[in-house]
Amino acid sequence: MGDTDIYISNSNSFILNQLNRFSDSIAEQYSQQKIIDIASVDLIFISFIESLFSASLFTTTTATHQNETLRNYINQIEQSILSTFKQYNNNNNNINNELQVKQSFYLQLLLHSLDSLVKRLTSSQTDNNSNKQLSSNVIDIYITVLAQLNSGVASSSQSIIVLISNLLSNTLLRVSDDEFTGSLIRQLQQSLISLTTSNEHNDHHYHLDQQQQQQQSSETTTTTTKVTANNIKNSNILYTILSSLIDSQLNQNNQTTSSLSIRKFVDVVYEQQLLTPLLMSDNVEQRQSLIVTLLPSLLRCSSVAQCQSLVSTVMKMFTIAEHEIKSDAFKILARQYDTFFSSSIVDLTYSPDFWRYLIQGFIDADPLIRKRSNYLLKKTIKRSIDETQNTCVDAPNRCWSEYFRWSAEESEQLQKQWDTFFLINETLDEFNVHLIAPVWREIDSLIVHQSPLHFAWLDILFQRVMLHENPAVIKAQVLEILNSTQYIPKLPMEFIFGTLIRAITNTILYRGITEDRIHPSIQYFLETYYNSLSTDLQSVFLSKLLNVISSTEYFSAFTMSILSFISKSNTNRNNLQLCFLNDKNIDQLLNLLEITRRMNHLHRSKIYKYTIEILVTLSIKDDLSFSNVTKVLYSIPMQIHTVPECNESIGKWLNTGFSSVNHNGSWLSDNIVKEIELNCKDGSLDVLSYGDSFVAMKSRCYMLSRMLIYTSSERFDSIIKNNIINHIQLNNNNNEPLNYQTINNLLLLATVLSNSLSTKQSNNIKTLLQSNDIDFANNLIRYIINHDILSNNNSISNNIVKLEFGDSLATIVSFIVDIVDQTLLNQYIEKLESFRPTNSKLWSDQIKTINMFQSLYGLFGKIHQLYSFEHLQKIITIYLPITLLRPQDNSEDTGLNASSWGTTLAYFMKIKWKCIRNILSILQDSGKLKNLEDSNELLEVVIDAISGSNRFSIKAILDCAQILLVFAKNDENGDFNLDVVERIVSSAYASANDTHFTSMAAFIQLTFSPALLSHLPTSEETSHHYILKKYFKLVLNLSESIMGLMNLLLLKCSPVWIEQPEISLYYIDEIYQSIIFGPIRKDDEWENNEKTSTQFYDPMIGYSTFVLDMGIEATYENEVDEIRFGVGAIPLKDVFGRAVVATFIKKMATLSTVENSNKSKYLEFTNTLANHLIDINLTKEFTKKIEHLINTQPHRKRIRIWQILCLLAPYMVPTSMKEIGKKLTDIIFTYNLPSTRRYINIFTINLVTRFQSLVSSHFIPKIMALCSSHHLSVRNAAIGMVIKIINSKHLVGKLDQSVLDYLKHLEWYIHNNTQTSKSLERHVAHLSLNDEGLKSSCDFTNLFYDIPSLEKLSSSEISAPGIFEFLVDHIVQHSPLTAQLRHFLLLKSRVESTATTTTTESTSQDEEDDEEGKESKIDGDDYIESSGANQVVGYQKKILPWNDVEDETRYNIMARTRQQLIIVATFVDKIPNLAGLARTSEIFNVESLVVSKKKVANDPMFQQISVSAERWLPMTEVEEHQLREYLLSKKQEGYTLLGVEQTSTSSQLNEYKFPEKAVLLLGKEKEGIPTEYINLLDKCIEIPQLGIIRSLNVHVSGSILMWEYTKQMINNKK
Repeated sequence: MGDTDIYISNSNSFILNQLNRFSDSIAEQYSQQKIIDIASVDLIFISFIESLFSASLFTTTTATHQNETLRNYINQIEQSILSTFKQYNNNNNNINNELQVKQSFYLQLLLHSLDSLVKRLTSSQTDNNSNKQLSSNVIDIYITVLAQLNSGVASSSQSIIVLISNLLSNTLLRVSDDEFTGSLIRQLQQSLISLTTSNEHNDHHYHLDQQQQQQQSSETTTTTTKVTANNIKNSNILYTILSSLIDSQLNQNNQTTSSLSIRKFVDVVYEQQLLTPLLMSDNVEQRQSLIVTLLPSLLRCSSVAQCQSLVSTVMKMFTIAEHEIKSDAFKILARQYDTFFSSSIVDLTYSPDFWRYLIQGFIDADPLIRKRSNYLLKKTIKRSIDETQNTCVDAPNRCWSEYFRWSAEESEQLQKQWDTFFLINETLDEFNVHLIAPVWREIDSLIVHQSPLHFAWLDILFQRVMLHENPAVIKAQVLEILNSTQYIPKLPMEFIFGTLIRAITNTILYRGITEDRIHPSIQYFLETYYNSLSTDLQSVFLSKLLNVISSTEYFSAFTMSILSFISKSNTNRNNLQLCFLNDKNIDQLLNLLEITRRMNHLHRSKIYKYTIEILVTLSIKDDLSFSNVTKVLYSIPMQIHTVPECNESIGKWLNTGFSSVNHNGSWLSDNIVKEIELNCKDGSLDVLSYGDSFVAMKSRCYMLSRMLIYTSSERFDSIIKNNIINHIQLNNNNNEPLNYQTINNLLLLATVLSNSLSTKQSNNIKTLLQSNDIDFANNLIRYIINHDILSNNNSISNNIVKLEFGDSLATIVSFIVDIVDQTLLNQYIEKLESFRPTNSKLWSDQIKTINMFQSLYGLFGKIHQLYSFEHLQKIITIYLPITLLRPQDNSEDTGLNASSWGTTLAYFMKIKWKCIRNILSILQDSGKLKNLEDSNELLEVVIDAISGSNRFSIKAILDCAQILLVFAKNDENGDFNLDVVERIVSSAYASANDTHFTSMAAFIQLTFSPALLSHLPTSEETSHHYILKKYFKLVLNLSESIMGLMNLLLLKCSPVWIEQPEISLYYIDEIYQSIIFGPIRKDDEWENNEKTSTQFYDPMIGYSTFVLDMGIEATYENEVDEIRFGVGAIPLKDVFGRAVVATFIKKMATLSTVENSNKSKYLEFTNTLANHLIDINLTKEFTKKIEHLINTQPHRKRIRIWQILCLLAPYMVPTSMKEIGKKLTDIIFTYNLPSTRRYINIFTINLVTRFQSLVSSHFIPKIMALCSSHHLSVRNAAIGMVIKIINSKHLVGKLDQSVLDYLKHLEWYIHNNTQTSKSLERHVAHLSLNDEGLKSSCDFTNLFYDIPSLEKLSSSEISAPGIFEFLVDHIVQHSPLTAQLRHFLLLKSRVESTATTTTTESTSQDEEDDEEGKESKIDGDDYIESSGANQVVGYQKKILPWNDVEDETRYNIMARTRQQLIIVATFVDKIPNLAGLARTSEIFNVESLVVSKKKVANDPMFQQISVSAERWLPMTEVEEHQLREYLLSKKQEGYTLLGVEQTSTSSQLNEYKFPEKAVLLLGKEKEGIPTEYINLLDKCIEIPQLGIIRSLNVHVSGSILMWEYTKQMINNKK
């Protein structure tokens, strides 16, 4: 090695050492914040390099020697770059590694050195090829670094990218060769294509077809000139380099060859559609980098066609559901507004699609999209203002779209209108009602005064207010809209059936404060709008309304409100022009009826009635076919058809107005006959082989029978006889199978009988069936005896057909059994007695067993006394043990298979136990039940059956148990066997407790049956009432989830307690629990209850089978069951249950004043209950000094107790005046709200006026003192009470004259003393004491309606005035429960058994009433800044930074430069404090919020308080055991550790100067910062305090310090 080589080698080592040492020095100064700006580092590096290389090359003598030295330097630097970069890249993920920061500075210094050396070498040598090669090698180094650079976690990586980007541009400028530049551009182009291809494979928003991919692949092959191993995979790096190259080329003064390479690149980007997959990528960082860096550079050199291509892509982005991509589309337009809204390039203001997307953006859920939409609209308005002011007056008007127009003449008006629009729109970003409500009223001016704005802009405002995040805003503003007196008629119909309907279907409107107001508001709005329309439009309006509620299943309260309006729209008007219902839209009504089936039965009943009214008043009869009318009426349950007004309305409608082909006939009867003939004409016995076909046939029969009951009496009889019965051929002389017509007519007859016929129709049919010329009843029974219609009939092979046909035959037999000859009847019973089940596991044998039980049920379904005791005993003995055997899986498929087994078994269990139940009922009515053999064993079988029951059979089994309770008594004393009762009740509760109303109703029927509840035990030891009390409380608790259960329980028990008042004394505590019952229901409970409410027993179209649908029972069956075993219509609302209790207690108290055998017991009950309620008020729960708010549970409980006490006040007779007086005065001195005190006053007034001795003993010394109380409400209440008592007529003549004189003087003092007279005036005004009834009346209306309404109690605490009359006159008197009690009392009082039965007709309905000046022009720039300088002032509003809108995306917000303040809240665990800190931290743009668990941000309470701050704020999770290490790491990064704590060395906040980089540690809510962490801190800061309390809430403390830090940082920058 020569001397020169040695010198060069040593020089290289020297240079690298110098560079390394210098970079370490700079890195250290940077970490110590002695150097802050990274740009200054670059200048330092360049200056140092120039000095270093100038000195090292000073000793070289010749140019050749100098160039050789430079080349060696370059080689060494290149190698050092690659090796150093490798180390740097490996450490890039470790953000706390100081070595990585040093390597970054060293790498940047090496890159500067390489560029400096290349610059020196290329300037010293003249060989262009050598210079190109040298530059090419250097570029390879740059690309290698960029290709392998990680994603840029560390901020230093971005510095390297920017540096290389600048060095590449410098290199290209030095070479200035098109081929050279083109080569680099193609290499970067290849990287872009590779990146695009990767996105196409991984992204679901964009996919290229195969042909395009192949074309792209071939083009890639031709354009690639370099090895692709060094493709840049990081999009941020690639976009930055490309943008830098494009901008540097475009910024050259001489754009010749270089710009051609850029042009080719831009063409390739657009031709291959590279931007589309990148802009629609799921990679947020990639999209943002493209939009911010590369896209603006591309647009600078894009042609008009290429810009239009990009517009197409942006329009596609608007259609993507994901908010981020849609938001980026708005961002592109906002950032490049001058490009896309320029008449010389592309003008989107002429695009209807743009305006539609813009309007959608205003109502988007993403606030950033709304903000950008607002910005774009304001920019467009600014442009319009500028054009108007810069052009002549007669310039043509601009109408870019139907949604936006501008003209010089309307400019001022439009500016004012847009001012109002933006004012309202921006105010809707607020949360509080008091900020929004006054501004919202400005919308009147936009609608009423014929605003030139398209209504779509006004619709934006309506949608935003109706979908506001604050429910209180929705409630307040929706009601204001519905009750507007200004603009309702001016609203377009599209708005009504779009935005408005969506708003008023919000369920929150039907709960709480708006519950009582929403219905009349909807009615007012609809009526006002409807009356403003022409007749033609009124018809359209009604049709659209019906379509709305029939197309979607809405909240039932809304559906009722709409239907109520439609049903009244043509009532009493009979305007045929309003009618719209015909065959074309009848499906709307059918859909509505299907939706109604799934609603709560209380609502369902009303909706059906509204539907009938709509059908009757708004149908076009000549355009309605018979089949469609039949479908509609069949879809309405039979229970509604039996309601007199509904039946009369439908009958009148069907029999008038329809055009009949036969002018001498009736449209209804003619069509029924026609359908019957048509059904029989084309039928075939093949229907017996297919279950679906048979069920369809049966459905048609049900539909026809429903229509038949509305025919006139003569036509009804004629059709029954001539078209049905006369065509039933029952030939008993041969074994021929029944023909199709006979089967069809039998089904039709059965369905007619299944409907609730009128008494006259029923009697007429019976007369026809037993007439001599027909004798159908006996013929049918005879035929059944002689022919096995179902079991051995080869023509009926399908099991579903057997079950369905058997059910129909049972229906007919049940109807005719009492008119059949007794001899035939006995023969039929004997045939049934001969049945013996087999052990076969074939489906056919199981179906045969079920058919036998169907036959049994035909005999015993009506509970007729037609059978001998011996027959009944034998039937029970034979049929009780029968069970089904699970069929083998390999059984032949005859309609039922293994999957049908569960339903089949449930049906069998149901019908079996109904048969047993009815037989036992017959025995019970005949008085022969006790003669049953093995009765105890029978009871044990029933108890076992209870445990194995399901919700379809449990009702019948529990009915059996109720009948057999007589066998649970001890023979010695007549008391119930406690063990047996406990087993029965506990088993029943366990089986029924499935949260299903029907099951629990059956349990209540058993457990609280009159037999159990009314029995008075002979001793406490043998009392079964303790068992009943236990389950009373369990049912009451269960009532919180099964609404209506308590109502049934009380309806069941209260009549028995009234009959036997001594029994009620056992249940004083249970009665108290019933009085105070009433949980505060959540909003969704009533909705959910609609899904689980009991359904009508009525078959519906569409079921695969009638029999096996467990929710369906024939009406004939339901009538009997409802009278004997049903519960009737049970209203669900809790207020109804409390009304039952109040009615019962009032009845008991009233009976205590009437002469009767139990008068003393009634009085004992009255006094016991009253004393119990008074004592409750003196328990710890009621006397503890904890204030409560109105309508909370404690308040409601007190109200309910005192309501009952007020009911009892006129009747109770205290045993000790001294004791009751003391208790009453003690209660008066306890804390109660004014509403509760009103009731206490009423009770006291009534009691004192009845028992005058209380005046002198307790009233004068105690209550008089309260007249001078310092507590205003107490003083007012006492004065009011005194005046009322003094004015009472009851005291005159009953008190000593001295006491009366004292009271008169007291009255004079109260009226003449200034303070007391004012108190009296206020009290009179507040409590309405001028109304005599409100002062002391103890009637239902005053206590349960007037006072709760005046006191603004919750709607659930207000009982409608008529509810008590309704309760007595309808629910109680006509309830099956009352009939059952009478029946029990009849049986109990019967001296000797008779065969008579008691018939009670139930007319209960499933119905309950529900509550039921001068303006100046605005400068365009100011308009964007301030949203209009001449807006209406005086409203609060937030500042919206419109100028920053282009840069605000989630990605940019999270990545943008933040204040270098970190808030550490690891010790804070209360969610409100954490949420408040998050909100404040986001507002002050802190670097990060540190919490112990990041998942706290998902908590609903957190999100409600933070108002989405967690979406924009970086949050770090550091648990307490990690906190020490975290704080130390931040200290190494140069952060100053600060704590918010009061210590001996802490600095006052007003004196402390914050460093730029700071970590603020917050302490625990109570303890503060632990000592071991205080020692880690650099400084503790305390907030100066001037008050007494020495601590602040942690959230407040943190917020104060954040603002002080921010204020200091702002002042430092000035």
